[in-house]
Amino acid sequence: MLDLQIDGLEAATEAWLEMFERARDVSGANDAIHDAFLKGRTRDFASFGATSAAGAWAPRKASTLRRRPGGRLLDASGRLRRSLTEPNHPEHVFVAGALGVEEMGTQVPYAGYHQHGTRWMVRRPVVAAPPEEVALYGRAVLAWITEGRRDGGGDAS
Repeated sequence: MLDLQIDGLEAATEAWLEMFERARDVSGANDAIHDAFLKGRTRDFASFGATSAAGAWAPRKASTLRRRPGGRLLDASGRLRRSLTEPNHPEHVFVAGALGVEEMGTQVPYAGYHQHGTRWMVRRPVVAAPPEEVALYGRAVLAWITEGRRDGGGDAS
C-alpha cells in the first residue's frame, strides 16, 4: 500500500477553515467600508458631486440664488454634509453586522428631496457611490475573508 503525505495539507486546511469562518461573519470589513463611504462623500461635497456616480450637481436656479444668495451648493448650513462625512454626527447612519453593511447614509429629513428631486427641485444625489468606491467595498470584504485584514486591502482612499 502507498502512503502519500502532502506537505502543508494541515496548514492549508486550517487556512481554509479560517477563511470559511470569516466568510460567515464579514464584520471585520465593516470599518474599511465605512471609511471608504465617508471619504467618498467628502470628495463628492468638495467637488459638488462631480466625483459621484451621478455626476456634478446641477447649479441652483436664479430664483433660488435671489432668495438665498451665497452659500455652497447643498451645504447652506453644513448639516447634510456633516451627516454624511462625520461618523459621530447624530444624523449619520451606519448599520452593520456579521452579514456586512446594511445601511449607510443620513437621517437628515430633507436629504431625500435632494437625492431624488421633487416637482420643484432638481435631483442632486448626495449618495451615489462611483464604481471605484463600490469596488473598494468588495476588496475590503475580500481582504477580510482571505487574509483577515481589517484595512480594506490597504487602499480605502
